[in-house]
Amino acid sequence: MAYYTLKNAHSSKYLAIANYNGSLSNNQNVCVTSLNTTVQANNSHIWSISSLGSGVYAKAYVNTAFGLNVYRAGDPYNCDVYPISGNETDAKVNFIFHVASGQYFVKLSNYNLYLTISGDNVCWKPYGGENDNTQKWYINTATPSATPTSRTLSMPQNLNQKYNNNDDVIIRYGCCVCCVCDVASYYGGVNYTLQQMKNWGVYSSIDATCNWGNAPSASFAYHDLPTQNDYFAKIRSEINAGRPVIVYMVGEDYQHYVVAYGYTNGGNTYANIQVLDPYNDDGTTPVGRYVSLATALEDQYCTSINRLVLTSRK
Repeated sequence: MAYYTLKNAHSSKYLAIANYNGSLSNNQNVCVTSLNTTVQANNSHIWSISSLGSGVYAKAYVNTAFGLNVYRAGDPYNCDVYPISGNETDAKVNFIFHVASGQYFVKLSNYNLYLTISGDNVCWKPYGGENDNTQKWYINTATPSATPTSRTLSMPQNLNQKYNNNDDVIIRYGCCVCCVCDVASYYGGVNYTLQQMKNWGVYSSIDATCNWGNAPSASFAYHDLPTQNDYFAKIRSEINAGRPVIVYMVGEDYQHYVVAYGYTNGGNTYANIQVLDPYNDDGTTPVGRYVSLATALEDQYCTSINRLVLTSRK
């Protein structure tokens, strides 16, 4: 995978994620902008692209789960970013080299529409001809700035295992299943339910032991490391790559699972790892807690990470 910048031939401004503040949301707008110090520092103008060919994705460097997308409403259709998983039809693009100028057109693979600037906004329009510089882009390799000190993935849901409407086995033992459902929803681009997890055999009404391989959209793999600092580094690298991490902790009397989805201040301590914690004593809400890993450990009388479960798109 290589990193690139896209500079528009008409405006000499760079394709970037608008209003980037460390996390992405579905349908976050894309714009063109000058390379000020903020943009250069946050890498919102850098795109991860496997090759400058056809049928590829222009992934956001800051979260490679997201890519350029066509929002198919209005006239013209807007360009934004959206999770690629489950959205392949609208995210796939062709890079078409224009020999005379040394620039590229960027065309949607599945629609006859081209990446076009309109002022500082970016949209998708029909081909305007080989001299339409609003549709032509200089594409150059790029080197991201220093490793970010914070990163947050946009998670679609955070299930509460203690929710009163859950199966009793989930209320008592279902933290792992809730985490699996949250991660599957992230990769699937849809909010799966615990009932669907049960229907697919991830758990049963009498046993909350998680059958990892039955989960939709996501794959899971155990990952053991020798030190807590190694765990911190692995969590950061996975989040930087757009992959949430399930964290398994064990205490004297309890065991528990949470989903690490972000980090702050370098992510070098429990306090600086952000997690979805399915253990929420408020049984009236289906939503779990958004807390630090330090808080999740303390509340379960645990002192350290015991194992990671790495995740990826299935």
